[in-house]
Amino acid sequence: MRNLSIAVLILLSSSYLAAQEYRYDAGASVGMVGYLGDANPAIPMASPGATLQVVGRYNMNLWMSFSGTMGYYLFRGSTKRHPEQFPGMPEVSFNSSAVMFQPRFEYNFYPYSDKFSFLSTKRLVPFLSLSIPLGLTFAEKSVAFLPGLAASFGVKYKMANRWNLLVELQGMHFFADRLDTPNQQTEFLNNPYGTSKLPWKGGDGGLAVCVSVTYEFGYIKPQCNNL
Repeated sequence: MRNLSIAVLILLSSSYLAAQEYRYDAGASVGMVGYLGDANPAIPMASPGATLQVVGRYNMNLWMSFSGTMGYYLFRGSTKRHPEQFPGMPEVSFNSSAVMFQPRFEYNFYPYSDKFSFLSTKRLVPFLSLSIPLGLTFAEKSVAFLPGLAASFGVKYKMANRWNLLVELQGMHFFADRLDTPNQQTEFLNNPYGTSKLPWKGGDGGLAVCVSVTYEFGYIKPQCNNL
């Protein structure tokens, strides 16, 4: 009896991790982004920008997936809200463009599917993700590397068979201070106080609110497990 119980538990655990109808999904994402840095240290959507991305995802199982995004970001900022921080400097506004690739790991709080009800799956689940942004930001006369770290919290919703809707909030920290220096007028925002900087602090950052729609493909043929 004990051996039978153990076998059943192993079988259920295997099904719980392996159940998946499609291995991949891909789609597009649009959203609003906000800049955080020397010109705007506290209000991320004070001068909202925009982002457009393509999304690809490899679904390991109902709980975990690896994904990647490749997109264009437009960050906007201004010193007009904090003129007292830069005495003797002119008030400036800027638009900063960046192209960014983000490899990501995603974890669902519940098994995500509109099928496999025997595994207590849900078609609406919250999720967390960790990613490594690798970007390039473009100034008038130069291109700067923009590495960083990012974390997201959001929800996934299975709209219909093979169609997914994702809404997420992402925070980004960059190990560079180049988002706010796209031209000569804003160059003073690159370390305006002349302080020494460490890689994990002192760089620019951002906040993004994104909506994604993806379509699943790569059908996985069901396998039978025999005891």
